[in-house]
Amino acid sequence: MLQTSDSDGNAGIPGIGDTPIIGSLFRTNNMSREQTELVIVVTPLLVRPVRNIAQLQIPADGYKPLPDFDALLMNKQVPNADGTAAPRAPGGMPGQAGFIVR
Repeated sequence: MLQTSDSDGNAGIPGIGDTPIIGSLFRTNNMSREQTELVIVVTPLLVRPVRNIAQLQIPADGYKPLPDFDALLMNKQVPNADGTAAPRAPGGMPGQAGFIVR
């Protein structure tokens, strides 16, 4: 996708900039063109087929949300693998970003 936007503008001292001969000394004309291009890059990922459909899992399988008391009042976010909701040490999140690992 390609998008082009053009704009032009005039600025100057009112009255003096409109005079026929010396008006060009007291005004400026500008013109700008901006082009934006959207490029979508797709990286294919080849996977092995599975024999049993039950082997397939999504990252949210087995996830249990915290009770409202812990989530809202105690400011706990995601339960740990051992079932506790205590915060982890920095850099202690296993797995890839965006996935909940149990």
